[in-house]
Amino acid sequence: MLPYSFISPEIRAYVRFLRERDKLTVRKVADLTGISKSSVSRICSSPLRHITLPRETKVQMGRPSKLSARQRRLILKEVRRARRTHGNFTVRTLMNVLKSDLQNVSVRTISRFLNQSGYKYRIARKKGLLYAKDLRRRLQFARVIKRERGPSFWTDDIAFYFDATSFHHKTHPKQNALTLKGRVWRKHNEGLSFGCTAKGRKVGSGGRVVRVHAAISYGNGVVLAKPYKKLTGKRFAKFVKKEFDGVFGRCQGDHIKPRVFVQDGDPSQNSARVRRALSRINATIQQIPARSPDLNPIENIFHILGNRLNEDALRLNIEHETFRAFRRRVVTTLLGIPPSVVDKTIGSMTKRVDEIIRRKGERLKY
Repeated sequence: MLPYSFISPEIRAYVRFLRERDKLTVRKVADLTGISKSSVSRICSSPLRHITLPRETKVQMGRPSKLSARQRRLILKEVRRARRTHGNFTVRTLMNVLKSDLQNVSVRTISRFLNQSGYKYRIARKKGLLYAKDLRRRLQFARVIKRERGPSFWTDDIAFYFDATSFHHKTHPKQNALTLKGRVWRKHNEGLSFGCTAKGRKVGSGGRVVRVHAAISYGNGVVLAKPYKKLTGKRFAKFVKKEFDGVFGRCQGDHIKPRVFVQDGDPSQNSARVRRALSRINATIQQIPARSPDLNPIENIFHILGNRLNEDALRLNIEHETFRAFRRRVVTTLLGIPPSVVDKTIGSMTKRVDEIIRRKGERLKY
């Protein structure tokens, strides 16, 4: 027989169950449970108490956390607020704002906590900062295009997509290709989210700049790649008179396209002088909303161009390059982009418009 002090809580509960529910005798309960009759009587006569079973305790490994639960909530809240107010920020920015709540906490501790929460100090995408009015204009533009234009608008009704780009000349291209770009605190899937983009020049900093006018056309690939020195309204009007008739001619294939082209809202490219020059050659601009590079597929071609320039610098081990050689390499690489890549990029415009409508004007991954 088990001593009374060794009887487990489970057996005590079972004894009460047999006596009170099944109405068994003390002798019968003692035979079923293997304890003495006196123990059965004592268990049934003792007052019923709440029995709590022991919980499994989780053993904490390593040093205790230096951040409390409240401090963690404050840090994550400040990250969201800093995006709305500052745009870009660092860990020290968070510490200066929360210095009264983060005493005796190091930069490394906060950085480690942000990493554990999914934030990494990733490369920022250089895009124009969006505002609420930009979201409304982008959504309205996408709805009008989808309602009034067919799916073939971007491929058949647009002769070419025009824009200008620039790249800083680096005397050591290989070293520049290996250099890290600007970074921001963001999660993996927040590359284009509000507050995760950085305002600035995507070409970086350096000495002389190679500036290029470029145009792409569906079915024809890159139809224009002309370097220039300075862009003003007067200079661009002369460029339109000299080059645009030839560009429209190169865009005409089996399908005669209207003399309509897409460009952004650069003031030098949309001055009154330029518009008069376009009217003389019967050309029409299809405007896109401000700060909307995802609605001009030539921006994707410029991204491909930048990547290929860096890849060539690494593959060819270019450790020194003159400005003229770099300008020639930029133009040659741009003209060497296959027409299939251009067609695939322009062909995605219909899906982009649908996605902008679905996301209510938010910027896309393109």
